[in-house]
Amino acid sequence: MLIAARFLFYLNAVIWVALGLATLGRETEQLSAAVIILAMLMASNGAIMAWLGWRLPYPRRRSYYAALAWLFLNVLLTVTDEFGLLDALTLILDLVLVGLLIGGRSRVLNQR
Repeated sequence: MLIAARFLFYLNAVIWVALGLATLGRETEQLSAAVIILAMLMASNGAIMAWLGWRLPYPRRRSYYAALAWLFLNVLLTVTDEFGLLDALTLILDLVLVGLLIGGRSRVLNQR
């Protein structure tokens, strides 16, 4: 469970960083401040996902609950925004991760 969850966090991180870079690349003619901020937010989301995946093996309640909170926030923001194929992919990843974390709660929190 833990290995799968870490892999999905890292996969989610790669997707978000790639989305941020693609956003910058798509707007090459007129790079506005809004586009730059959006790309930075996407890349930051990816960095946080990678950090949460890295912290997951450590038996800390804060890391576990931070991961759940971040995933719930991502799910909420995904379903309230324009919805496309990549949104569906990240939504599925987030929901699977939530299921893995809730299902493996005792193993994550009590590991040594």
